[in-house]
Amino acid sequence: IPINVTHLLLDTNQISSVPANSFSECLQLISLILNSNRISYVDGNAFTGTVIVALNLNYNELTAVPDLSSIEQTLKTLYIQRNRISNINNATFPGNLRFLYLGRNYISSFNSNL
Repeated sequence: IPINVTHLLLDTNQISSVPANSFSECLQLISLILNSNRISYVDGNAFTGTVIVALNLNYNELTAVPDLSSIEQTLKTLYIQRNRISNINNATFPGNLRFLYLGRNYISSFNSNL
């Protein structure tokens, strides 16, 4: 992946996990689309070094909201629809997040303090 890429589309592939430092060379990456894969695990340091503003994880196999603390200062939009998430009570969402899309999961209740 070119180090100066700003928008990266990796949708509709067979990606099953996003390991630590997967995009650490992409220092200018602001938009990452990983929808329609088979992602069931995202390491807490997967996005270290990036400045991602928009992250799309729709249509995957996540059972929990991933740890996004490595991009908590920059992430503004998170798409995480159509996964297998059933509980978001223990999820930590970045403080700068403005748009959160959680539709079509298996969520049965949530804490109002999110």
